[in-house]
Amino acid sequence: MRVFYILAFFLLNGLLGQKITLLPTPFDMSVSQFRGTGQNTEIVVNLMIPKTLFQWVDKGENYEFEGVVDVRVFIYGNSAAQDVFRILESAVDRPGPEERQVSMVQQSRFLLTRGSAVFSTAITDLASKQVHMATKNVIIRTFDDNYLTTSDLLVCTFLKREQLMDENSINRSGYTMTPNPSSVFGLGRPMMYAYSEVYGLQNDGGTYTANYILFERNGKEVFRRGPFVRKKPGESSVETLGINVMGLLAGRYRLRLEV
Repeated sequence: MRVFYILAFFLLNGLLGQKITLLPTPFDMSVSQFRGTGQNTEIVVNLMIPKTLFQWVDKGENYEFEGVVDVRVFIYGNSAAQDVFRILESAVDRPGPEERQVSMVQQSRFLLTRGSAVFSTAITDLASKQVHMATKNVIIRTFDDNYLTTSDLLVCTFLKREQLMDENSINRSGYTMTPNPSSVFGLGRPMMYAYSEVYGLQNDGGTYTANYILFERNGKEVFRRGPFVRKKPGESSVETLGINVMGLLAGRYRLRLEV
């Protein structure tokens, strides 16, 4: 049985040196779904927050900014879950333009049941009191272990299997990762990593096969990676792939995983 999951992402070559704005909000937010506990689905909200959203304040001995990130889940118009945390950063010298352009990746996780939900993120700069908002409408699905299926594909700029996890990093199933909620890759981000989880495998000590196919926006196939024959570790497995995108033209692509 084959299960298809498609991820659309922007790919920018960047060799022309053009500045292209693709998003209506000043920060990026992605929502990915994984199998949770019981009948719940684990929802992972990844945020890519540029430091330009915050005003650096001269504290005398150093410069710092502070902000509040408020991620909420609304179901039928009511607040069903919330994750609030602060961001604080300091520097001895006044940050220059390059340092201000750096983005931070933050993550929130929720366990929710099947249905429709609205994910809303508000980022507040405590110095200027300016608030930046982003929302996404999501249909939450369920994962039935009686059927072969996969989680969403999560694209990253960094992905590495680790034996010892750093609690200050984003980790999942033995991997340290830096998700890329913008899904934009190019000269500054030449490597694209894909992470997903496979569920509903028969725990019989056998194997399964995975194929990755990249398509242009018009549906034309660009290349295939695979077949990869994997030994079943149990009833679920982790799938990863790394691709150098620098050989591709600027444009929008879709990555498909077939299991």
